[in-house]
Amino acid sequence: MDKESTIFKPSEELIAFANEFSGNYRKLSVGTYSSDDGQFRIDYLDKIRDNVTGSVINTPANIGHDSKVMQLGKNYLMDWNENSDFIFWLIIWLMAKVTNKKCTENDTYTDIFVLGYYVTTGRSLKNMALGFLDLSKNTKNMEHNIKRYKAIDNFIKEFQKNEQDAN
Repeated sequence: MDKESTIFKPSEELIAFANEFSGNYRKLSVGTYSSDDGQFRIDYLDKIRDNVTGSVINTPANIGHDSKVMQLGKNYLMDWNENSDFIFWLIIWLMAKVTNKKCTENDTYTDIFVLGYYVTTGRSLKNMALGFLDLSKNTKNMEHNIKRYKAIDNFIKEFQKNEQDAN
């Protein structure tokens, strides 16, 4: 597989929607937010709940694999030291998760797949990584998230080394 096909290429509409939401999530009310073309939707909820049982799910984000409707839990986004760079990455990550077969099967692949695009945005890699650490601390699947963070950290270090060598 060539390098070009291992990097997520979000649409301009998704990028604009992710920029708008991530830049304003702190002041937005709980509700439904859609992209201008109606292709993308975020249900910004007080807390994310299981569709069947109604019980609160311990996650800051969720996406319907069939509906492609993103859910973001305002309770999480306001409680941690997250930032707009991470929220932007998270929105892009959620869409990659439901639009690429390899992403549906592997979180770490999705992390790197989306980072391949993210590094082209000029957004802070440090802020993205700090947001990921905040997201994943004290979770049930801590070992899984540690492995994911190590892959993210290695990707960032390699990217920064390549950037430095190019200059």
